[in-house]
Amino acid sequence: MLRKYHVSHLPDAGTAGELLAQMGNMEGVHSVSITEDLSILGIDAEEEMIEPIMERTVNLCRRIAEDCELSYFFPLRDHYL
Repeated sequence: MLRKYHVSHLPDAGTAGELLAQMGNMEGVHSVSITEDLSILGIDAEEEMIEPIMERTVNLCRRIAEDCELSYFFPLRDHYL
């Protein structure tokens, strides 16, 4: 299941890379990506595991960047799909 999340307060590409690397090692995660402007996080994961994966992701995000926040992304334009 592919889900997109809006990311705010992720300071730089190095921090984003650390987040992606740690998320990629989580059980149930098939792939993870982030846009160049560090604003949209895409996660492809097993549907039944999405809740625990996102709980761990939120905690991980806050540990890596204190002010980092994630919220579900509702795409308004086709180019985000």
